[in-house]
Amino acid sequence: MSKPLRILVAGDSDGCLEVLFNRVRSVVKKSGMFEKLLCVGSFFGDGNESVKTYWKQLKDGEKEVPLPTYILGPVTANQVEFYDSNEDGGELCPNLTYLGRRGVFTLTNGLQIAYLSGVCRNSTDSKTDDGDRKISCHYSASDVDYLLSLATGKDYNGVDIFLSSEWPRNIWHYTTQPTGVDIETLGSDTVASIARALKPRYHFSALAKIFYERAPYRNHKILRESQTHVSRFLGLANVSNSDKKQKYLYAFNITPLNKMDRESLIVQPANTTECPLKSVQSDNRSQGATGSHGEEPAQQFFFNPKDVERGQKRPFENRGRGSHPKHHKPPGPHAPCWFCLGSPQVEKHLVVSVGDSCYMALPKGGLVPEHILILPIGHFPSTLELPEDVAAETETFKKCLRQYFHSKKKSCVIFERNFRSPHLQLQVVPVSGAVSDDIREEFKESAVNVGITFVELERDEPLSHIVAPKTPYFMIEFDSGPHLVHPIKGYFPLQFGRQVLASPNLLNVPGRIDWKSCQASKESETEMATSFRRMFQPYDFTREL
Repeated sequence: MSKPLRILVAGDSDGCLEVLFNRVRSVVKKSGMFEKLLCVGSFFGDGNESVKTYWKQLKDGEKEVPLPTYILGPVTANQVEFYDSNEDGGELCPNLTYLGRRGVFTLTNGLQIAYLSGVCRNSTDSKTDDGDRKISCHYSASDVDYLLSLATGKDYNGVDIFLSSEWPRNIWHYTTQPTGVDIETLGSDTVASIARALKPRYHFSALAKIFYERAPYRNHKILRESQTHVSRFLGLANVSNSDKKQKYLYAFNITPLNKMDRESLIVQPANTTECPLKSVQSDNRSQGATGSHGEEPAQQFFFNPKDVERGQKRPFENRGRGSHPKHHKPPGPHAPCWFCLGSPQVEKHLVVSVGDSCYMALPKGGLVPEHILILPIGHFPSTLELPEDVAAETETFKKCLRQYFHSKKKSCVIFERNFRSPHLQLQVVPVSGAVSDDIREEFKESAVNVGITFVELERDEPLSHIVAPKTPYFMIEFDSGPHLVHPIKGYFPLQFGRQVLASPNLLNVPGRIDWKSCQASKESETEMATSFRRMFQPYDFTREL
């Protein structure tokens, strides 16, 4: 493995160039030399007279740029004049280079830096606000297409660094949200789509005027794709801010991706989350008003290079997720979790299907061979706390399982015990020769014997109408008719669901009430999982993901 490179990255200079460069000199004096200074966001600010004066001094050699510095393009029309009409990038003054509209810049040591200049044109921007200049403060459809096209091919492994002025939309999903900014309007879907495709190890953005360091997120789907490196996103503050917590300068060491051994590259930190970014696509790929350079505005034109390569259709567009699913930070486990799919404790030989947000697995010591668990990939404790997209995928799994069991003339019982269970487990159990009404009555009668009171919940009624947030509960769903819900207050028999289903009137397997007493060998579990996966395959929606 080669020696790591020392890199500095700065947020919005906003024209405070002398302040930035003096700070860089101070850091270099204290910590030693860095390879490069990379700048994202607004470099020249509003371009006032003081900025122009200092800029002239830099160009004339009266002042010096302390490090080889690379900047992105303008983010407003009044910054365009500083770029000397150099559309494709180039040196603007000694030691300071404009990277260009978009591309990948490779250093001599192999470090790959992808970049996208400017901001997305929106409906309120004038289509002529750039005049006849070759430099634009907006990126275009062809810029987006070019970057997305880099991520095609089986041999694509990602880039080391991605620089964009705009944040990627929804980058805060599954982790702590940024504060001091309106997240409803923060970020770009276009940048999110590019970042998802490029798989950068580090992604830096600005313009939000705050510092935000996200937990790393994985770039592969667990069990469905080979493990790869994680991505880290950092939003940098503006140079002129006076809050020491709002960092505008970030220093780090990085070894080029192509010079790392695989074992070191794919390390997954303990706080790694699922990828928060969605690939944005549009059916209007060749429509829309003309943007800068006579091209479509970028927000009108998206494609997924992997879909083009594989010839796939977009899977399950209408399966209930909605166009803007809400995400929340999943609470982290307080101890090693046996059910977080990214955890080393998961017994992966039991897994039978993996979706975007959820997966299915056989339980240990199941009531019957086709006893199935539906679980979120991330760490969520209950149905009540699932984000919309995760909840929607659990419903899709339920629907597919019901179709499968109905084909075998079986009823399907789904129960959840949100009590002394840190990770949501939806237990799905098929019952032969019984209908939903009979099974429901069996649960009601058994509940009376142990002092449990059920409340009926209509199928289209939210669980939150009965159960308050953070309240433990036990819930049972049937193929038809209302669900049964018991808000838990005090004692609750942990094996109640298994006990009722194991009774003589239903499955008649009393010896399997306690899962610990009926565990199979790993070989037998693997055979059962393989058998179920094969039989369930015609009903498994994840085949098209």
